[in-house]
Amino acid sequence: MKCLVLALESILKDKTINSEVFDRKKRKVMDKFKKVQEVIASVEADVAKFYDNGNAAAGTRVRKAMQDLKVLAQDIRTEVTEKKNSEK
Repeated sequence: MKCLVLALESILKDKTINSEVFDRKKRKVMDKFKKVQEVIASVEADVAKFYDNGNAAAGTRVRKAMQDLKVLAQDIRTEVTEKKNSEK
C-alpha cells in the first residue's frame, strides 16, 4: 500500500511540474504575442512618415521593426509547434 501511495505522489508531482512548465511556456508565448502587438502599434507612425513624406529615417525604423517582428513570429511558431507535437 505504501508503494501505491508513493507512486501516486510521484505522478501528482510530475503533473504539477508539467503544469508549471506549461504555464511558464504559455506566459512566454503570450508575452511575445503582446510584444508583437506593441511593435506594430509603435511602428505605425513611422510607416506613415515613410510613405507619406518620404522620410528615409522612418523607413529604416520600419525595416528594423519588421525584422523584430520576424524574429518574434518565428519564436512563437517554434513554441506552438513544440506544444502541438508534445500532445501527440
